[in-house]
Amino acid sequence: MTQAKAKRKRRTRTQHEGVNLLQVQHRSGEESWVVRWRDPDSKKLVQRSCEKLGLTNAEARRGWAIEKAKDLQARRRELERGAVRHTGTALREAWERYLEDPDGGGDLKPQTRSNYTAGVEELLGWLEAERQVTSLDQLRFEVLDGYRETRLGARPTGRERSRSTVNSRMVAAKVFLRWACTKRLLPHLRPDEVSAALRSFKTKGGRPRPAYLKPPALKKLLSAVAKHDAAAFGYGKAAQRVGPHVLARTARQLASYLAVTESRVSQLRKEPWFPARNEGGWEVGEVFDALDRYAPRRHVEAAPFVLTGLLLGARREELERLRWDRLDLEAGVIEIDPDAEGKTGQGRDVWLEHTPELRRLLIALKLRASSDLVFPGWSKTVAQRVRKRLVEDYGAPEFMWSQQRSRTPSLRSTCATYCYNAPFWGQASHWAASQRLGHDPKMGRQHYARRYPVKRDAQDLEQAMEVSAEISALVDQVTGRRARETA
Repeated sequence: MTQAKAKRKRRTRTQHEGVNLLQVQHRSGEESWVVRWRDPDSKKLVQRSCEKLGLTNAEARRGWAIEKAKDLQARRRELERGAVRHTGTALREAWERYLEDPDGGGDLKPQTRSNYTAGVEELLGWLEAERQVTSLDQLRFEVLDGYRETRLGARPTGRERSRSTVNSRMVAAKVFLRWACTKRLLPHLRPDEVSAALRSFKTKGGRPRPAYLKPPALKKLLSAVAKHDAAAFGYGKAAQRVGPHVLARTARQLASYLAVTESRVSQLRKEPWFPARNEGGWEVGEVFDALDRYAPRRHVEAAPFVLTGLLLGARREELERLRWDRLDLEAGVIEIDPDAEGKTGQGRDVWLEHTPELRRLLIALKLRASSDLVFPGWSKTVAQRVRKRLVEDYGAPEFMWSQQRSRTPSLRSTCATYCYNAPFWGQASHWAASQRLGHDPKMGRQHYARRYPVKRDAQDLEQAMEVSAEISALVDQVTGRRARETA
């Protein structure tokens, strides 16, 4: 006799499909209600205590389960239409992933990385402290918009924050969150919504147009450079200020040194100004005068660096790392390598056909080069000291090496202004200037076009700047001095 199969218990259909209300018994013997559902994003089973949710009676539990079921059904429909799944990615975990991602901040330069870190850390700190937001799933448009509205508040010092500083910090946060959108880590925001929520504040007067040096200021700068490089240690003037005994002892020592150092004497005798030896030897005044004429320079030579920065339009960092193997002086082209010198990561070729004096200077420097670098020994510190000395001690106008967010003119913006308005490139002047300086053509036209009325008969950049004679004289001074040094 066969036993009848037990009938399966029929499941009753509820108004909260997918959300189960269960009564569980604990080890202590107590019973409690829990609610259980499957998360549509992670596909994981989720269970919550009804007591912790504040559902203390059957009616409250049933109502909550019905609303939760509607939310789950709506979320499943969104996912079917291509919505981004919730990942539960923590804010700081996402920031670390951004810094390691080659498509994100993995290739950022150190200064840019530091600036971005300051902006993003400010955002993350505010989200955690003010809104208790710890994951990207919790971010909404209203949260980011609220963050923006708090940025212009007074600092602990009582002074209002600069709008430019606030904008730069928000740009860093915006770049990070837009990257998170492309990686499908932000389920409730689109890239355009991120940009709208973190929109920049209008600055007073807008961003200043790049300042440049006009021809009178350029002539003043080149004159200061010539005086700076001509300055030397004056032994004769110094000797006149000491007592007679010190002067006589120093003269005897110098005379003795010149007498025994025949190689030095042979070098000095090649100069037409060197005094002839008398029967009693050299006179004291003659020795000091000779040393004055052959004295070493007081400062590092600034003319090559200044002229190259002015006529090439390169950034200071590009000049400091420029190597001779990047120069083809026969063809008249300089290659700025994006891996070594470029700020923007895009290389460019700079032709020297419209800067003949710069080409002549580089040829002279190449013949006597003792390093792989075009400007060995130059660094940010050296450049700052030279610029300060030119302005304070030798009367040069205020200038910067590269364009900063200030109204002080720079050598790079000066070159850009004359290049964008030069007549020798014809109708392609904007494109040629953009290629030379590594600019976006639209940005170049916006900031530099129609800034200065360059003479229509100018054949090269030196003539466009109206300082051809001054540049030529300065190049002669450099090449002539180097010829005497190597004699």
